[in-house]
Amino acid sequence: MKNKKDILILMASFAGGGAEKVMIDLLRRFDVSRYNITVAVLWGYGPHLASVPDDVELIMLYNRAPNFFDNKTRSWRFLHNPLWRHRLLKALGDRHFDVTISFMEGQTALLHSYIMDRARVNISWIHSDIYNCWWYRFLMTRKQERAIYSRMDAVVCVSEGVRAAFRKAVDDLDNLHVIYNIIDRDYIIRKADEFSVSHDCFTIINMARLQPEKCQHRIIRVASILKKKGLEFKVRLLGAGKLEAELKQLADSLDIADRVEFLGFQPNPYPYIKSSDIFLLTSDAEGFSLALCEAICLDKPVISTRTAGPMELLGEHTGVLTGNDPAEIAAVLEEFMTDKERMQHYCRQSHMKAETFAPEDVMRRIEKLWEERL
Repeated sequence: MKNKKDILILMASFAGGGAEKVMIDLLRRFDVSRYNITVAVLWGYGPHLASVPDDVELIMLYNRAPNFFDNKTRSWRFLHNPLWRHRLLKALGDRHFDVTISFMEGQTALLHSYIMDRARVNISWIHSDIYNCWWYRFLMTRKQERAIYSRMDAVVCVSEGVRAAFRKAVDDLDNLHVIYNIIDRDYIIRKADEFSVSHDCFTIINMARLQPEKCQHRIIRVASILKKKGLEFKVRLLGAGKLEAELKQLADSLDIADRVEFLGFQPNPYPYIKSSDIFLLTSDAEGFSLALCEAICLDKPVISTRTAGPMELLGEHTGVLTGNDPAEIAAVLEEFMTDKERMQHYCRQSHMKAETFAPEDVMRRIEKLWEERL
């Protein structure tokens, strides 16, 4: 009699994004005495790849990052979709599982659709606002997308805002659930003390991939406004991405390169967050924002543009929500920079919010999704 359940998790890559980081946190928390975990990843690259636990079986369909040809032909569904299907079926052989999970929308959901007959329970995760940011439109139509998700036993949205966006984009399916991402506050606090980072002036920090939807160009324009006001500060950008050269050029053109530090992807970003004064998020679309929650765990005040995830997480009290105009964002930042009581108030608010994060509860809710269906 088999004691352990076999779980297959599908991922696109282990790039330096929030969903990939959450996946690592989940893998660390699975009870290996109860589960055999296999992760099949489309692209075998990314800074989080080295953090996959040793007791997790790892299958890489491509043992590399997407190359020039892959990126140039990304909209050719007739080419890459059959190739991916062939690679996945070849890698799995005749294996079957108790549970298959596609942990992101887009590529992983598409891969999942090829093997839904291989598992007793099929579950898929949605991490982003797919109505306002349909980043994988090159992969499938909305009709095809609905067909995939309607076949799932459960579709997990990481916030109420993400579920609302899903309903607008795809449909109000009856298999939707909301489960927040795991936030391990104790782990974040421990990692924040691993080394020290200099702090010699008011420091604004942002942590996100340097991608169009994250809109770090707003941060650079905000920095230009604050510098013209004669305020002393620095901006630290944690993250890598295709817009790095463009953002550096913008900083040069606005004469603020001396105020903006591009620190790239950091395996342990928490000491940098701890040494900052305020966390700033300027995205056009956010489903949950793991980085925002991590800043809250370190008692940092948070300013964010009004997007689905931050609006839900911050509510009316934990942080400050703004519009997209750099002048408005700069005005809010100036209030924090010149008002110590305001800073201290929002530090306390973050501390109280962080106390509500409960990773054990999240794991119980996740496991319940399949336990009650097996």
